[in-house]
Amino acid sequence: MLESDVGELDPSLFTVAPDGPIYITIPINHTGTYEAVVDFSNMPQYYKTNGFDYTVSPATIDITSTTGVDATQMQSHQISVGTVDFSDIVPGIVNEIPLTFDAGDGAHEYTVRIDMTGMSSRTITVPVDVSNITIPSRVKIASSEVAEVTVAGPADVLKALEKNAVYAVPVTDGMASFTEGSYAVQAKIVFRTATNCWAYGKDYTIRIEVS
Repeated sequence: MLESDVGELDPSLFTVAPDGPIYITIPINHTGTYEAVVDFSNMPQYYKTNGFDYTVSPATIDITSTTGVDATQMQSHQISVGTVDFSDIVPGIVNEIPLTFDAGDGAHEYTVRIDMTGMSSRTITVPVDVSNITIPSRVKIASSEVAEVTVAGPADVLKALEKNAVYAVPVTDGMASFTEGSYAVQAKIVFRTATNCWAYGKDYTIRIEVS
């Protein structure tokens, strides 16, 4: 109750006008058609800088903001429908890679088409080089090289690759928790200068000994 010169007043009988604006949030369900695009992992620096041609089929996706579209995606009118690892891209052919994207309203199937018919491949042996990485003190690198590495890229660049232009490093994730013993850990293939080349395949390993 409110006190006044005429006695107590019931506040429910009055409308109070605010001194400033009142802000309220009204949810808006935005529906739109977006271009289907793809993210790439392990992409060579050349393609990051100069772009990379590919197509996605279907080329678009109809989606609403309530199914996971953020502000950046709404502004760009693009939705990433998945990730393609560059090490899975086969040189010398047209790659057709299937992807499944869950838009919140069910699974959507896509095909990524990447034309690599102009690229070549070469099989080489690469040295192991750990000079630029940190490994646990208990770990000793037992391999000096990785054999049968398939490198891909323009034919003239591959032909000119020198012996130490490509090297391998061990993937150190989880290595600190390894118990004593011998292990084969995944090798990452690194190009020193050939920024438009990549290593095809993932079955490359380096032997380590943990004391």
